[in-house]
Amino acid sequence: MSARAVVLLSLLATTACVPVLVGGLILKSSKSNAQKREFITQLQNTNMERERQGLRSLDVCSEKYKFDQGWAQEDPVCLERIRRYQTSDQNALDMGNTAAPTVSHDTAASKPPSSR
Repeated sequence: MSARAVVLLSLLATTACVPVLVGGLILKSSKSNAQKREFITQLQNTNMERERQGLRSLDVCSEKYKFDQGWAQEDPVCLERIRRYQTSDQNALDMGNTAAPTVSHDTAASKPPSSR
């Protein structure tokens, strides 16, 4: 094989593989372990506050999926639900509101009509 052919083949192989490799690494998990720990702590605090207010807890799998899809897919409990969601089962995950600090936006909806 000529040197030109080797260079051409290696160039084609490299340019085709790099985006796939980088995409795979990003999909696997784009968050650090510290970010994941902070997320779980925040989610637990948010859910404790929601329960104290009489609201339903946020779904862990749905919130993990919104935060980092690759990380959520590493959780065997969430993986099947994620697959169902990705194949058009919109009820498999709750993709409404995120686990941002606290959720005052649905406190009004959960109160009886007489107290609004």
